[in-house]
Formats: sequence, C-alpha cells, structure tokens
Amino acid sequence: MSSSPPTVIALAITLVVFLSSCSSQQDKALQQAADRLKPCEKVSALLDSYATGFEALKGRSLSERFVGVFAARIHAVGQDCQVWQLSDNTTYMCGRSAPNREVAMEWYQNSLDALAQCLSGWSGSEPEGGDSDGQKILWSHPDTTAVIAMQAVPVTRNLRGGRWSLYYYIGNQPEWY
Repeated sequence: MSSSPPTVIALAITLVVFLSSCSSQQDKALQQAADRLKPCEKVSALLDSYATGFEALKGRSLSERFVGVFAARIHAVGQDCQVWQLSDNTTYMCGRSAPNREVAMEWYQNSLDALAQCLSGWSGSEPEGGDSDGQKILWSHPDTTAVIAMQAVPVTRNLRGGRWSLYYYIGNQPEWY
C-alpha cells in the first residue's frame, strides 16, 4: 500500500512542525535556565561561548546575505539578542529600547556597575572626549581577543528628548569604538 503525495506532504509538514516545537521547547528551557543565572554567571557563560563562535547560542537564521545573522537562543538582556557572523568575526549582541535619555543612562549606569563587579582583571575604557550623543565603554583583557562593549545612543529625537537604545556586545572589537 503506497501513500498518496498529499499524505506524504502532510506527514512532512507534521514532522517539521513537531521538530520546530521541540526546538522551541528546548529554547524556552535554555532561556529559563539562563534567567536563573546571576549577572556574572551570564557574562562568564557568554565569554566561554565566544571561543566557539557562540555556536550553541545560534537559533534560526535571520540573514545570510553579507553577514550571517542568527536569532540568539538565549537572551542575556531584553528579548532581542542576535549572533552576527562575518567570516571569523562573531559577535553576540543585545539591544534594549529606552523611552528617554534619563532611563537609558540609568540602565547604562546599572549595567556598568554590574559588569564592573564581574570583570576582575579586565580594563574598561571610554573614548577620549566622550560621546556627546551618548555613552560607550569597551572592556578588554590581555588573555583574550574577546571584548565586552556597551553603548547608549539616541534613536529618535523630539521635543521631549526622544527614544534611546542600549546595545551590549561580546565578541571582537566593534567598528564603532
């Protein structure tokens, strides 16, 4: 007894949906485990993942045209983290949107304080003269090519100040620094 083509297609679609839901359930379980980690444990785990190009953190592909962009399976900050890959340069990046400069700077300072506790032996540097439109800092360590960078920048401007974004990077030194 042979299956008709529609039955085979239906079985294939069912299998794809089933496998997708398994992957989705695994990602949810991974995220729940990550949410239980303390901030310094998250930073340490991300730095460990840098050595493998964040391979275990890559989720579905979002773009492959010029740069491989993958949804992150675990979000260290917010819900919009990605892994960007261009040849041997791989970066884990998260963004967080703030309603105004004051909130963005509060988040930036809180993150700065938390990271400072986690990065013993790392040196942080801010660009000379600062950034008139925001703040940025880059941490480096002599024993690794990985850097950790954070940036708070305006996204839109209006009479009330406009929206701001915070970006967190772990990977090779970003071009904007």
